[in-house]
Amino acid sequence: MLFFPFRHIKSRWDRLSCGSFSGAITGQLLMRKLLTLIAVFASLLLGACSRDPVVNRLPWVYRIEIQQGNVIEQDQVNQLREGMSRDQVAFILGTPLIRDPFHADRWDYYFEYRPGSKGKGEPRRDHLAVFFEEDALSRVEGTLVPDPDAGEPPSRLVTVEVPPQEPEDIGLLTRLWRWLTFRSAAPEDSPGPPSKNNEVIPHTHSH
Repeated sequence: MLFFPFRHIKSRWDRLSCGSFSGAITGQLLMRKLLTLIAVFASLLLGACSRDPVVNRLPWVYRIEIQQGNVIEQDQVNQLREGMSRDQVAFILGTPLIRDPFHADRWDYYFEYRPGSKGKGEPRRDHLAVFFEEDALSRVEGTLVPDPDAGEPPSRLVTVEVPPQEPEDIGLLTRLWRWLTFRSAAPEDSPGPPSKNNEVIPHTHSH
């Protein structure tokens, strides 16, 4: 009878110890799940700003349309000819956004386009490098090069549409004034055949 309370207390202590141990395990599992969810959410946020095609195809990820650099088209590159001056190249392609001070005889043009969530078109990235020798264009390198089969660019014809002119509605007084003005402006003496009084009669000698 003397050991009964101790055994009762020991049994309760064992139950409490087991309960606290199981609770600690449950807390650790919950913490691990929470950390896993945080890691997954952070990776999705970082992936939304990357170029991963899987992330970009997600419908709930909003992407803005990005266009950087000089817009370069193939017809512009086809107009480049060897021996052009820097001003002529800049007139066709524009001023390059990046100039290397250590390579003054080289101009680099970069263009990148990434469509957004509502944008149209395909992603595009172009690079064009033009080289000069003695301030004259020597060669062109990059993703866009002049097409030798393109030939000279067609001349641009400007068509001007002239609207039809309505006949002028003038009154009777205006017509009379124009008639009188025309009669007064007409020459009084019009040139005509010489009169007989002014004819020159040749002089003949009779023998």
